[in-house]
Amino acid sequence: MRIRVWNAFAGNNSGSYTIVGRFRDAAQADEIVGLLTPLILEQTRWFANPQSARPSPLERLAIQDSLEWDAEDGDWPEYGGKESPEILRIGNQVLIHHDYTVSLPRFFGRLFYARGGAVDVILDHAHARLVASFQVWWPWNSEAQARVPSLSKALASELLAVGSPLQTHSAPGVKPVVHEHGSGFALDTFRILAVFDDLVAGVDGVRVIVEKHEGRILLQLSEEMDATGDPLASARRPEDRLRGT
Repeated sequence: MRIRVWNAFAGNNSGSYTIVGRFRDAAQADEIVGLLTPLILEQTRWFANPQSARPSPLERLAIQDSLEWDAEDGDWPEYGGKESPEILRIGNQVLIHHDYTVSLPRFFGRLFYARGGAVDVILDHAHARLVASFQVWWPWNSEAQARVPSLSKALASELLAVGSPLQTHSAPGVKPVVHEHGSGFALDTFRILAVFDDLVAGVDGVRVIVEKHEGRILLQLSEEMDATGDPLASARRPEDRLRGT
């Protein structure tokens, strides 16, 4: 009789990293984007050069702001489809994302809080696709509210048009969901849900269209729960399911 015993460890590979911070207003969010955009690019160049000496560009900012910087803050993308993490303002939120990395510095969250913001979500080392949910609303005053039905209808029409960013950036096989004002979820809320093949491009495309129609926007992100089915199934109305949309 021959007995064989194997002792092994499970392998691991990189996933995506996403953090969304929320600030008092769009101006404050713009300040954060203006601060971090050049530093993220500098951090990429610093990381790629074996001769680089510490502190790194982001570590220098941590020192300047008297914020903690630990060993895990040294993680940076090496093998993703994009060279650097991307950063984007959407409303009063700031999105930082990279499609393929072990992690990104936890320093980003510390900086958000130190600069008067908060962290809405961190998806660290995510392997599943990300579901983007946009809540859209309009200013609560009589002049704006009188125009909401027409603004809502025009927004839905442009989002669902052939060739719109919502359509072109949605992942193959996952049709986006658009619920007009008064047509689903809370009756006073306009909702958009999508799974993007390029998260930042998709989110930015939706942002541009929403702002064009005077809407305000709140982004929520989560990992899909079941990779074998429709990640937006629970958001589709019965008539949508029957039509296959």
